[in-house]
Amino acid sequence: MSTRPELLAPPEIFYNESEARKYTSSSRIVEIQARLSERALELLALPEDGVPRLLLDIGCGSGLSGETLSESGHQWIGLDISASMLNLYAHGLGIRAGVIDGAISISAVQWLCNADKSSHEPRLRLKAFFGSLYRSLSRGARAVFQVYPENIAQRELILRQALQAGFGGGLVVDYPHSTKKRKEFLVLTCGSVPTSINEGYKESGSEDDDSEDEDNGMVGVSDRSRPRKKQRTNKKGKGREWVLRKKEQSRRKGNDVPADSKYTARKRKSLCDQKDNNNVLFNTNGMMYLPRQGKTAKKKEHCVICFDDIDSDLMFYAVSCGHRFCSECVKRHIEVKLVDGEIPNCPQHRCKSLLSIDDCDELLNPKLSLMWMPKIDESSVPLTDRVYCPYQTCSYLMSKTELSLSLYAEKSSGRRRCFKCGGDFCVHCQVPWHSELSCDEYKKLHPNPQESDDAKLRSLANLNKWRQCPKCQHMVGRSYGCIRITCRCGTAFCYACGSEWRSGFHSDCVYCNQYGGSLAGFITVLFLTLLAGSVLYFLGA
Repeated sequence: MSTRPELLAPPEIFYNESEARKYTSSSRIVEIQARLSERALELLALPEDGVPRLLLDIGCGSGLSGETLSESGHQWIGLDISASMLNLYAHGLGIRAGVIDGAISISAVQWLCNADKSSHEPRLRLKAFFGSLYRSLSRGARAVFQVYPENIAQRELILRQALQAGFGGGLVVDYPHSTKKRKEFLVLTCGSVPTSINEGYKESGSEDDDSEDEDNGMVGVSDRSRPRKKQRTNKKGKGREWVLRKKEQSRRKGNDVPADSKYTARKRKSLCDQKDNNNVLFNTNGMMYLPRQGKTAKKKEHCVICFDDIDSDLMFYAVSCGHRFCSECVKRHIEVKLVDGEIPNCPQHRCKSLLSIDDCDELLNPKLSLMWMPKIDESSVPLTDRVYCPYQTCSYLMSKTELSLSLYAEKSSGRRRCFKCGGDFCVHCQVPWHSELSCDEYKKLHPNPQESDDAKLRSLANLNKWRQCPKCQHMVGRSYGCIRITCRCGTAFCYACGSEWRSGFHSDCVYCNQYGGSLAGFITVLFLTLLAGSVLYFLGA
């Protein structure tokens, strides 16, 4: 029995030069690839109007399947199975949305069901692949995947992720009762499910019909393999008396047997006996249908933010920590964090995990995406390593370490060149480059180069009663509310005294021992807080 290639090594290692040479030198492999490609093209059911279509060949290899597409008069784009291909699977296809008229794949998708690294998660890889493919296909287009699922669990994983991505369709099985000729084709439709899908070939070579050896009954999910030999049991099965007698015999032999109860020998209802056809996936004529989304009972989950019971499909999953919330609450949380100048974190109480912009892509509008990207760049640079371009029309954030490694950096001096505007400046003096002066000479001539700007900022801060964060020195203004302020860098400080929040000096959110030092200070802060809230309420009314 041969070993599955995806279990031997990752594709970039398995498909070496000797293995790839087989796809051009072996006439048997060439014939098999051509036959599978023709069958996949047939299942695409493209309109016979003579118009060439733009198709996607996923896992094109040496181009054998692409030759079949070209012979049929179609244009195609090939994506190869390699390390870069799998990365492309996991991060989305770089193709404009809605331009592909169809897609085929021969023996490629099952590679995503195996984790070659500890960071690989088959479910997430399949989710990203089917999601990006769904966006690339035009409305009503088909995608046909010739797959070799290792077991039932792997088949269900592929089907479930395709369904969640929005596809409809099912699995076409050619020669379902043959060991060697059995082939499975996953036929997916972008949009609504068509009324009929091509049926699979039976062992005689033609399409399956009602035959004597194959009835058209439904086979449950847990009973997909054809039994080699029918068991000779009566319709009633083995009853309670037989089970109790066998248990008593086992006890006499000294075996540990569970105690008898009213549930002993109860009849369990199999999936085959269920009358709800929405849960039936397989049909023994070679067809398997995906359950339709609109007719199955959706599972409800409780959102700890809004306390509503939400459909599981509408829940947001934080990949970094595993917490789940409704998508609407997470979207509002992201908006508030970005407006406050922070990178959105998990809304769970005391959870310090940060949300990823890729995981939140469906919740973001273009405006929020543009706000998030600079925050990511800013957070990647430590506070002590940050430097801004001194030119007023630029002010680009850079890293001192990266600037020192630049080709334009002069190590003998502090001259650096901005990555964005290209202007030269002094990294030590934080001013445009002083070409004829050294840093010491410039500082003697300009002891306080930013004094005027700092004076204006201090005057504005005193006028509006702003406070500086004791850690990052960022200016913070409070309109109303408690005196405990959390800066965008994560530091909590007292707005009354300006120091970091400490339990010994700050007993609650409105009392500060440093501010007044007595009950009068507490009353003053409380009065100002209530007054500000009343004024805002009056203005809002």
